[in-house]
Amino acid sequence: MKPRNLLLAALVVVTAILVVAFVVNFEQLLVRKNASHEINENDGLICHVELTLMSLDNGGDEEDYECVVVSTNKDSALIPDMSVAIDLPLAFIYNNRKALDDGDLYIQIPGGSVNQEFVEGFGLVSTNVSIPPSSEILVLNATEVSSMRHHRKRRRRTSELKRELADGMGVRTVMVFRITTDNASPEIGATEIEERMYSTTQFSFASQFEKCSFGELTFQPFDLQTPVTELYVPGDVESFTERTILNAATRQAAALFGSDVWDTVDHAIFCMPDGTTGKPYIAYSGVGSFFSVYHNVRCAYPTTVMHEIAHNCGLGHAFENGEEYGDETSIMGFSSSSKTGPSKCFNGQNIWHFGWFKSRSIMVDPFQGHHVVELAPFVDYDKIESYQAVLITVFDMHFVYNRAKGFNFETSEYQNKVTIAKEQNEINSELMAMIDMEHPIFTIENVFGTGKSLYVELCELVAGDAGEDYYVVSIGLDYSMCPTPKPPKLTPSPTAISNSIPISNPWANALPNPMAHPLAHPLANVPTNPWAYLPDSTEPRLKSPLRPSELRR
Repeated sequence: MKPRNLLLAALVVVTAILVVAFVVNFEQLLVRKNASHEINENDGLICHVELTLMSLDNGGDEEDYECVVVSTNKDSALIPDMSVAIDLPLAFIYNNRKALDDGDLYIQIPGGSVNQEFVEGFGLVSTNVSIPPSSEILVLNATEVSSMRHHRKRRRRTSELKRELADGMGVRTVMVFRITTDNASPEIGATEIEERMYSTTQFSFASQFEKCSFGELTFQPFDLQTPVTELYVPGDVESFTERTILNAATRQAAALFGSDVWDTVDHAIFCMPDGTTGKPYIAYSGVGSFFSVYHNVRCAYPTTVMHEIAHNCGLGHAFENGEEYGDETSIMGFSSSSKTGPSKCFNGQNIWHFGWFKSRSIMVDPFQGHHVVELAPFVDYDKIESYQAVLITVFDMHFVYNRAKGFNFETSEYQNKVTIAKEQNEINSELMAMIDMEHPIFTIENVFGTGKSLYVELCELVAGDAGEDYYVVSIGLDYSMCPTPKPPKLTPSPTAISNSIPISNPWANALPNPMAHPLAHPLANVPTNPWAYLPDSTEPRLKSPLRPSELRR
């Protein structure tokens, strides 16, 4: 090789090494995880980072990150805005995703500041966080956060939310604001908003939540005398974006009710007028936070409000076949542009997340033996026998009988079938499959690399004495406990699974002889009470051992 070519090759190698070193060092400079140091609030901006999910008018959605300002490097005072947009490096988000989803991500940005813009008629309003190029983002640990003078109530809110999730969440207070600017207001009045929020005689956000949870989660006005507050924000509506109008409204509310108002109420709902600039949104809310924002008449759509408030309670979206919002058995799928429905609830993973129905929920471990369980509809929770279940958890999968009746009569798909949903990416859910008596078998091969197959079969659909029907479900490894063997079907009905749930052939994994068991009549040895196979059903439910490091309660 000629000397000149050798020199060029050497330069290429050296350049590549320098580039790699620069990237690694830049990431290390930009992000230092779980920094341990003495906090000086004058050293920089301190943020509680929250995830915000926004539904767009074009059918899409957007995931953003917000800085709830704890203190600044100027005067260690709280900035009186709801939240300020912050653009964080993807590597930082990836490394701290669990803390973000759990509501536990606090950071300090030396030299960081909050940008503001002037809105004619209103004044300065915060827009986004400025991070100096050389700034080192410090992740604060739990000890450091607890030592801070500010934001203790907000942190306590996050801790209380986690405890409340373990108890079904109880009674939660709501403040609803109808926002009016100098030239615009929502096309619905305060009276109609109140009806769609709290009515007990018509379909409403609060009444449907109460029905879906059988009273374990209820919502009531923070001020019973004024369920909806008219809030004036000076300035023309087009002078605000969909974000800055929230911060402007936040300041007006704080001036009216006091700066600590957000530390005393569980949820704040903002009904915004049409005409803001920026993104064409339907609604958006903070995950694990307390605010939700609605465009114009969307504030009067109860299932839209339920969807956004569920984000406040820590739920993400309901996926099916990889499609966000695709699972329409759940409120966390596509919401409806209707003031009167649809009357439906949540999927099994959502119900498990809320902590509902513990006395009728069981966690089955197939490695501990076969189980036969009677699975009743959750809409009959108050009518079924004490040994029957409305929620079965197997590993990280949650089974419910999606009965289309009562307050769930308008469930949008897989009516009267058993649906199986699991958690996806910490906060979202994924509808895996459905089974019914026409297609009764669900299997997963080589569970946890053991060579064993999870084998779930619906044995029969039984009509109860008082009209409450239920499925008899066999759950175990490699074979079924159903009394009558059902040969595996080779081809599913083309109409059995609409919208193509991602199990093209649910029986592809079925064993050739599902009754390969020494007992000629396996059910002869099953106790009258199938719960005898299981741990005490009153024990607190745990997340599946599929990911033990991620157990939340």
